[in-house]
Amino acid sequence: MRYQKQQGGLQKVDAIEARPVPLSATRVILERKEYDALKTTAKMYIAQKKREGVLQRALDVARSLINELKAKIPSLRGERSYYRSIKFQTRLHKIEKENDTFRILENRGFLL
Repeated sequence: MRYQKQQGGLQKVDAIEARPVPLSATRVILERKEYDALKTTAKMYIAQKKREGVLQRALDVARSLINELKAKIPSLRGERSYYRSIKFQTRLHKIEKENDTFRILENRGFLL
């Protein structure tokens, strides 16, 4: 619907005929309704360009964020594989065992 309105506005602008002003090489005369159609279409065009600019900036920000996140993926995969490794699991088990031992000693009053 909006696209059809824009097309209609552009067709109206294309249909505008400017007549030269007598004794002037650079000025032209427009009828009031033609001028209004031209002004309305120009406003719509400017508004559309602003919206496109806002959307383009948002798209650029989203693309840069995606690229940053893609760059982080390999390091996160490496981290994940470390935490899944047997070496880490053994270390974690050892630390949990030490914690249990300290809790028992603390409960019995050996640690202050």
